[in-house]
Amino acid sequence: MSKDERYDVSQHEGHTPGPWWLCCEDDTLYARWIQADEKSICSDLNEATEVDAQLLAATPEILDALKEAYDEIDKLRTVITTLDFEYGIAAKLLGEVEPASE
Repeated sequence: MSKDERYDVSQHEGHTPGPWWLCCEDDTLYARWIQADEKSICSDLNEATEVDAQLLAATPEILDALKEAYDEIDKLRTVITTLDFEYGIAAKLLGEVEPASE
């Protein structure tokens, strides 16, 4: 993915909201699953490493952070475009910046 391409976060609309957490039946970490409130999200994590299982459990928070980052990028691009239009210096200082495509 190039720096100008975006991950399509809209494909995940309607996912089970977080927080999600990693569950297991005992301290051995066998029979692990991802839980959200009363709903089991993923039930076959026996082969997953601890790090992979924790990453899966963090998915809702990561998705929210990505959406917020895209919003901030769009705001900054608008400011840079406005400065360049008004003063003609932003593109020279920061390189050519195109507004986000809709």
